[in-house]
Amino acid sequence: MSTPLLRRIATVAVAAGLVIGIAACSTPSSSGSSSDTKASSSTSGVDKGAFPVSIKSALGTATIKSQPKRVVTIGWGTTDTVVSLGVDPVGIEKQSFGNDSTGDYPWDTAAIKKMGGAIPQTFDVYPDIDVAKIASLDPDVILAPQSGITAAQYKTLSALAPTVAYPGKPWQTTWDTQMRIIGKALGKTTLVDKQIGDLKTTLANYSTKNPEFKGLTFAYVYSAEPGSLSIYQQGDPASRS
Repeated sequence: MSTPLLRRIATVAVAAGLVIGIAACSTPSSSGSSSDTKASSSTSGVDKGAFPVSIKSALGTATIKSQPKRVVTIGWGTTDTVVSLGVDPVGIEKQSFGNDSTGDYPWDTAAIKKMGGAIPQTFDVYPDIDVAKIASLDPDVILAPQSGITAAQYKTLSALAPTVAYPGKPWQTTWDTQMRIIGKALGKTTLVDKQIGDLKTTLANYSTKNPEFKGLTFAYVYSAEPGSLSIYQQGDPASRS
């Protein structure tokens, strides 16, 4: 079992909890579907003067000239945020743990159906990214702010569409930073800021209701295979509070 898959297993429950809170304050709208899975972003909540926008990452700078209509997502949590913003992605990384029959997480599928959108097509990222499949989706933007894409992969993907990678180290983007990057790329910074505020309030309320957890620390350990143990480093989003 690959390390990225193990990370996904460890964080799937957290992602499910976050998307429930995010979806509650999103403003989705219907997006038409067609035989080529064409989808469009919701114009609701788009900030005035949001485009063009340039977003720097550890691998390069993506310049998005206008509101993306065809969005592709790679990595953890990105689809959750995109859908919560009322945007139906045309393509997503295929999930292999906790997924439904579409290859996506069930909460994303449910939210997309509720907004009247088309179910996104999926593509493999392991052992390598299916670039041909992504190219066939004709993306306007590729969002991978919490991922492990390499410099070579970034260069290839950027030839297809503006590609937004992680701001620091791979797999080390905090959930709120990830949301802000996505909001900026989609022109919905104001809406994302509200979502982040609501989520932080929810988390603070849980802390207040559970004072016995104050001051406690923990080790996040998992078993990759019989006879071995692995541990998440302190900066990994899976172990951050």
